[in-house]
Amino acid sequence: MDIIQKLRKQIETEIRLLVVDDEANVIASLKRILMDEGFPVDYCTNPLEALKNLKQHSYALVISDNMMPQMTGIELLASVKSMSAHTSRILLTGQTEAAEAIKAFNKKTIHLFINKPWDNQDLLKQIHKALESFRYYRLKQLVDDLQRKSIKQKAKQSRHLQEELQRAQTQLELTRYLSATDSPMLPEGVAGISAIIMSSDRETGQLLASTVQKAGISECRLYSNPETAAAHFSGIGPADIVLSEWSSETLKGEQLLKAIRTLPALTRRPIFLVMVYSDKLNELEKILDSGVDEYLVMPFLMKDFLRKISEAVAKRSASGDGSDIPDMSGYHILIVNKDIQVVKRLRKIMTEEGVKKIQVAKTGAAAMSLMRNEPFDLVFYDVSIVDPYWHMFHEQLKLKRLSHSHFIMLVTGRDNRTMSPDEANSGALITLLTEPYSPARVRGALKSFYTSNDNDRDTGD
Repeated sequence: MDIIQKLRKQIETEIRLLVVDDEANVIASLKRILMDEGFPVDYCTNPLEALKNLKQHSYALVISDNMMPQMTGIELLASVKSMSAHTSRILLTGQTEAAEAIKAFNKKTIHLFINKPWDNQDLLKQIHKALESFRYYRLKQLVDDLQRKSIKQKAKQSRHLQEELQRAQTQLELTRYLSATDSPMLPEGVAGISAIIMSSDRETGQLLASTVQKAGISECRLYSNPETAAAHFSGIGPADIVLSEWSSETLKGEQLLKAIRTLPALTRRPIFLVMVYSDKLNELEKILDSGVDEYLVMPFLMKDFLRKISEAVAKRSASGDGSDIPDMSGYHILIVNKDIQVVKRLRKIMTEEGVKKIQVAKTGAAAMSLMRNEPFDLVFYDVSIVDPYWHMFHEQLKLKRLSHSHFIMLVTGRDNRTMSPDEANSGALITLLTEPYSPARVRGALKSFYTSNDNDRDTGD
């Protein structure tokens, strides 16, 4: 059984409610409301008795009246929070207690307050919503616990468990997105496109399908193997995006990628995004070299997911085949980077583009010395090299009055250091490229730069 299913079953055994109110008629009313819900409920008529129960049992939800002898409901629920932070907490209040309830809500002592008298259906709806919240945070807690345990195991033994946990964390993020009322959406120019999803795990696939549709993708179909996913194009029609697992025990995304490439009637290849479990640079570079457009390392955040879809669609709309970039065979290139593996990678990519003259500097100071003596057409500058020469470096280029055919390409490095406003707005001499590097990404960055600066070059500004 899938690990996430096991955890969900375990959580269902933990669904237990505690109701606290000193009025017998309120307890009787709540019993009638909850009697057919199928989960155990404990009822207490005073908060001290409730505290004893809390020491003996774990509860998914505690519902408490506020005005009671010995202790207020707010005080009781504050104790619940300190004893079990993932337990959901609902306060029942009178109209005169609204200010206290709002203050408790803002301080996160309670998750919700409901005024008396309540509507039975609305109360039941809020109870189920609170239980869903408990399920989410309890599942996250259990997944995090397993994550810590798996780190202590041998790599070979824990790899499968690690992938299961990454999938579970992805499901949590997708569930959070689907339940939120203010979820980010794809921009209008991207929304409305179609997609197919290939996943070895049906639950993850269904969550992804629901997520992309909520984000604005108009049509989405789910497949579990490369053969049926590839048949979509010949049987149903084209799709704008393919979102696939790249590698799992039962599924290989590369098989689908190769199958799509060989379809004779396919005039326009879809954007291919893959979900991977490893963030090792050499593995990601191999994936990108195979023809994949973008990747997502699980677990991923929805903002990154939507951003990568938007960027991939924008590149496709600009027909990013690289045909509009200049002939680079005569370029003189400078690579500023301390990592010898990154230097080798960039040198290889540039050599494949026909570049013959490539120099390397490890620091901004060394790069400045080289640039004072000879011109360069293209500079890869790793902004994770934190030194005072970056600003001087760019100022030097401006002083030399270099045209827009000479520019700096910032290579961000793996630390994803955010550029300062001065760096970001320092002129049209900058375009961005992030690790991992591949020929397609470099060509795409060059294409983006030249396309965005066509007007400047034409006018000579």
